[in-house]
Amino acid sequence: MTALAALRKLLCSSRYNWTSSGQHEAVKCAIKGNSDLLVALPTGSGKSIIPIVAAMVTKKTFVVVVPLILLLEDWERRLRKTRI
Repeated sequence: MTALAALRKLLCSSRYNWTSSGQHEAVKCAIKGNSDLLVALPTGSGKSIIPIVAAMVTKKTFVVVVPLILLLEDWERRLRKTRI
């Protein structure tokens, strides 16, 4: 599965595309296996989906440090909804 295909599956939209080049670059780095990755993008730029898409493509586990519990709950809700 390509990163774009994973993104579209996650968001249930065949028309969705990357919201920023930074988002796409971060996903590519994660897929390549860069062990330490710090992503600093503006609010609303899609940082949350970067490790999810990378995990869908590589079938590997990613550890993500996120300070907001609401964001984690939103991730869980979306993943369960799409059965990922």
